[in-house]
Amino acid sequence: MTPRSRDRYCNGFRLTIWAVLALLMLLNRPVNAQTFTVLHNFAGGTDGSNPPDGLTINAAGNLYGTTSAGGLRISGCEDYEGNYGCGTVFEMKPFGSAWLFTPLYQFPGGSDFGNPGRGVVFGPDGALYGSAGSSIFRLTPPPSYCSAWFCSWQSTVLDHLNGQPDADPPSSRLIFDSAGNMYGVSYFGGVYNNGAIFQLTHGSGGWTESVIHSFNVQGGFSEGLPEGSLVFDHAGNLYGTADLGVAAVAIRLEPHQPLPIPRNRRIPAGRRDQ
Repeated sequence: MTPRSRDRYCNGFRLTIWAVLALLMLLNRPVNAQTFTVLHNFAGGTDGSNPPDGLTINAAGNLYGTTSAGGLRISGCEDYEGNYGCGTVFEMKPFGSAWLFTPLYQFPGGSDFGNPGRGVVFGPDGALYGSAGSSIFRLTPPPSYCSAWFCSWQSTVLDHLNGQPDADPPSSRLIFDSAGNMYGVSYFGGVYNNGAIFQLTHGSGGWTESVIHSFNVQGGFSEGLPEGSLVFDHAGNLYGTADLGVAAVAIRLEPHQPLPIPRNRRIPAGRRDQ
């Protein structure tokens, strides 16, 4: 071995040793302890009970969610687990080392407007959007300052999903595209009652709802019963999942796909259910 080759060998050996030592240091680094903190215990009153679908966070770090029960106790209001009350929408704000819980809205029941099974999302206008029963709704803060503990936000019902051949009550959160249109899925409904993907577009006269895809388990398409939120890719394709009972499949809906059913209903702007 020449002196030059010996030096290269020694340098390579030293580098290998340093790499091994660095790896051992990383592997032996103590893991920071994780702290689990309960932020709020739902009591089933004004604050609601049984939050079903996680939280949404805004740019300020505030949390928003729904409860499927609690709130107003009106005859006929009962969630899928048998809990009483029509459900609520709530907000949680960081307040020093604690969290300030504020109920924003109590669902009134009636006209299938209660017991939400999915969470809320923010629209491009800053309002909260979601579904409760067969209703798609929009929530906005009170128009004037309110100093009371409970200051109800204002609700506007944008659409009712009536079931086959229309979509059924949603089985996902709503999502928005870059143009401000909303999309969601329903586990049943559609032409074949095997589920549907629906769209709501907004114009000067209100919201227009359309079923843009009907799932068909029996028609050789091997797809149906969709659940879970949709997502867009950069090309405008919609992706989601469908549960067939024996398997789950991933689906993709290409943009500008022809509508499978001639359903197109316009909902007048400004209709509210207080």
